[in-house]
Amino acid sequence: MIRPKGFDKLDHYFRTELKIDLTDETIKMLLDGVKATFGKLFHGAEQRARWNGRDFITIADLNITKALEEHIKNFQKIEQDMGADELLEYIAFIPPVEMEVGEDLKSEYRNIFGGLLLMYAQVIKLATGERKPSTTAMEYVQHLVDKVF
Repeated sequence: MIRPKGFDKLDHYFRTELKIDLTDETIKMLLDGVKATFGKLFHGAEQRARWNGRDFITIADLNITKALEEHIKNFQKIEQDMGADELLEYIAFIPPVEMEVGEDLKSEYRNIFGGLLLMYAQVIKLATGERKPSTTAMEYVQHLVDKVF
């Protein structure tokens, strides 16, 4: 598999800073999971915007948990490039919603994406205790995250 731009930076960051060794397969599983969670956030946000009588989604409509908020703040403090911009392009995130997305929210995609990556890393560590999680462990991590979002 040819690694898209950003894979190597993410892999390096996870190995050196987070002490998690990912394979190409588990990196792909991680990114697929983050994309799915991102989508779930937007699906719920669309419902909240409708309930509030708006025809567009704002950042206030997202169900940002306290834990995710902390991970977003931690991501914003990271000075090392972990490839978030390139990876966001790689997953080609397009909100799975019919409503327009406000500019305030569009400008936060990168931070939300980075926060989700860090949140997944914490779940990997806490749930598996493995430095090199298997595909089965990554499926379990996704199952846990799905329970929250």
